[in-house]
Amino acid sequence: NTLRTRWAGESNSYVKTSTKQKDGAVVRTFNEKEIQLTTINITAYNIKRAGTRSKRRHKKNMDKQYQDFIK
Repeated sequence: NTLRTRWAGESNSYVKTSTKQKDGAVVRTFNEKEIQLTTINITAYNIKRAGTRSKRRHKKNMDKQYQDFIK
């Protein structure tokens, strides 16, 4: 099962993602780079249902994390 997060400013075309269990932790692959899912990533899945304030509050963190992945 592939979990999908829309990162800010991301278009679907260039981000290849997959998610799997590894040593009991959830590991996500962004364009071949493996990262471990933190609570903030998991929060991202719920952002669509959240109100504007929550979205705004999380957007900063999400942007920062996304920048770290594509470095």
